[in-house]
Amino acid sequence: MPDAYAGGDSIEPKRQDSVRLDPHRHGKPGIVSRLAQGMRSIFDSPPAALVARRAARHRLVVLCYHDLRADDDFTSWLRVSVSDFRSHLAALASLGRFVSPGALEADTTWSETGWQFLITFDDGYLNNLTMALPVLEEFSAPALFFVSTGHLVSGEPFWFDRMVTRIQSARLRSLDLSRFGLRLYSFAAEDGADRWDHIEAVLSDVKRLGNPGHPDVDRLLAHMDAEYGGIAAEADARLRPLRPEELRAMAKSPVVHVGSHGHRHEILTRLDERSLDTALTRSKAILDDLMGRPVNAIAYPNGDSDRRVSDACARAGYRRGYAARAGLVGVDSDVWQLPRILIGGYDSARTLTRRINEVACRRVVGRA
Repeated sequence: MPDAYAGGDSIEPKRQDSVRLDPHRHGKPGIVSRLAQGMRSIFDSPPAALVARRAARHRLVVLCYHDLRADDDFTSWLRVSVSDFRSHLAALASLGRFVSPGALEADTTWSETGWQFLITFDDGYLNNLTMALPVLEEFSAPALFFVSTGHLVSGEPFWFDRMVTRIQSARLRSLDLSRFGLRLYSFAAEDGADRWDHIEAVLSDVKRLGNPGHPDVDRLLAHMDAEYGGIAAEADARLRPLRPEELRAMAKSPVVHVGSHGHRHEILTRLDERSLDTALTRSKAILDDLMGRPVNAIAYPNGDSDRRVSDACARAGYRRGYAARAGLVGVDSDVWQLPRILIGGYDSARTLTRRINEVACRRVVGRA
């Protein structure tokens, strides 16, 4: 396998399921369920909320979404329903205040004693404009949208959408990918978190084949298009990436801020030096031109980065990088590894606040 495709085994997206337990490691499913419920109840409690609030003083909570869906559309971890997103923002507004990306450069941010929330979106979907923006404006909540510029320009679906929309649109119960060096996969019949776990296993294995553009990946995606592309055509149109003119129109809103998510959603740690520099500079040039001003932030596709990647980002003109590791941002945070709490399509407002409490409380435990 060429060096450009060598890399780790993390998947897109990386869920931060800190209270999710494995029955094979922790005993019978009933015990696991009770343990998980007990752990969740701890971070739901008023004492935990108080500890979390104190831990978050002088710090910033960055939340990461991907895209939204209509309430009656098929589910996935990537897509939060519009009604859930509205309830998320209502819950956050009741706890503290929303801030813009500029808060990271303001001294007053680090003296603030209450909750501060920065909303981010990865990838750059049409529904960021049609579904997310109206809700953000309703709550006067700024958001930083990280856009994959290759998809913005070409309109090509993301590789993971070419898998997910086909599996979901065809309502597949099984998928045999053994001819591509993978295996036979089975999916739960009912839409929901269990079915998504099964789909996520496919994404994980496909990701290990290489970046988009790798012959093995392209061959598999071509097969999915040929077999199921027709039935997924309506979903492809509904869940497509933004177009340049749509992003430009979207950026006219005072709550919208724009950053890069790479050019072709490639895992940057897998790229050789020339490919890495090209992906970063090309994406920045496209966004700088569309926005009419420099774009200075990047969210690493898949959350994967290292010193080589951050050095390349700095050379390309970026000033900070957002990761996929849970944590709180402080004045002492590494500007190339800013933590974010990932939010998915099965997270209620209560789950959201509980997970924020958990991340903040764990910071206290880490200092003890």
